[in-house]
Amino acid sequence: MSQSTMAIIVLIITIAIFVSQKVAMPVAALIGGLLMVIIGALTPANFCSYFGNNVCLLLAGVAVVSAAMFETGLSAKIGAAIIKVKVLTSTEKAFLLGIMVVSGVMSIFVANVPVVALFMPIIATVAASSQGRITKKHLYYPMVCTVSVCGAGSLVGSATNLLGSAALEETVGFGMEMFAMLPVVLILMAVTVLYFFLFGYQLQQKVFDFPEAKDDNENAGEEQEYRPLQAWIAGLTFVGIMIMFIRGVWNFGAVACLGAVICVLAGCISWKKAVQKIDWNTIITIAGALALAGGFSNSGAGDVVANAVVNMFGGESASPVLIMCVAIVLTSAVGCFMSHNAMVAVLVPIFCTVATKLGSDPLAFAVAVTVAINICHATPVSTTIYMMPLSAGYRFNDFVKVGLPILIISDIVMCIIMPVLYHL
Repeated sequence: MSQSTMAIIVLIITIAIFVSQKVAMPVAALIGGLLMVIIGALTPANFCSYFGNNVCLLLAGVAVVSAAMFETGLSAKIGAAIIKVKVLTSTEKAFLLGIMVVSGVMSIFVANVPVVALFMPIIATVAASSQGRITKKHLYYPMVCTVSVCGAGSLVGSATNLLGSAALEETVGFGMEMFAMLPVVLILMAVTVLYFFLFGYQLQQKVFDFPEAKDDNENAGEEQEYRPLQAWIAGLTFVGIMIMFIRGVWNFGAVACLGAVICVLAGCISWKKAVQKIDWNTIITIAGALALAGGFSNSGAGDVVANAVVNMFGGESASPVLIMCVAIVLTSAVGCFMSHNAMVAVLVPIFCTVATKLGSDPLAFAVAVTVAINICHATPVSTTIYMMPLSAGYRFNDFVKVGLPILIISDIVMCIIMPVLYHL
């Protein structure tokens, strides 16, 4: 049996374990990564490297800086100020709409990870100050979905977008312009906001039946004594690392760790509390999931799956519109479980080559794949920003139940508008 076939089997097994919820999500992710080591798709050293990668360090560092804002009383001050804006925070649904629009627009111009890192503590602070009127579990997920979609609005919104443009250029000799994907993204943003405002919010209330996650940060936001000097240091540190994120100074992990060290040394938070504030469940889940995705890519399984699906629908003799729809559905479906960078790297060259042979615009197919990878709302394991809000208490099936409808709706909308926009 070839390694790629074994990797596909491993992926199916891991997905089944995730969906069954018989074991904790971090354990399920570790099982998938370790199985990739067993079949030889990853070396043990490769597997271990994912636990100290940029993403895990980013989440750990940002968690400490955010916790420092709570510990110093700064978040309580911010929350008190925001809660006074009655129009915005009069109801949870109004706050939901405001957060989705503001975070979505910002993520067009700023990398999506810092945007999520910025809005999570703001939401948590307002929730802690609202006497239960506003909850994190009803706001984190819609915010992340909107940021993911809008992150495809420009090449700087995500590293995946740059990879899609580079793959296009490598295949046909030209890349994407900065806002090549924006027309599609603006339509999808409107669809996503309307979904949650008109339907998804009510669905969340039924599906997210777990209690609101209560942690020390929220208690600190309500009761912690305000310490002006440390609060200023924590606030300026948070702003500083966000600026460094945006300007690309160092990588995300190193910047986040710098912020954490500054907060600890300045007395904003003790080292003991800093360690307690890090969400180790999420970090282990991320490391295991990245190992699973890395093994799937290394084994060649991504190429096997993509080629099989394309050939199934007629290959080079197929209708360009049909192939476009296949590209969108395949990308958004498999992208729920596989590294987004890996998916774009595999699928953009394949579909652009097919487009060229069919006499269609390869740019349209590159845009389709790159945008579709950003609507993978149905699982939390595909990319960083969906893993960041897991501390709110979301379970794997919560993502499926709430995220699958908007994924399908977004697929349908893309299949309708892409052929029109690109005259296929």
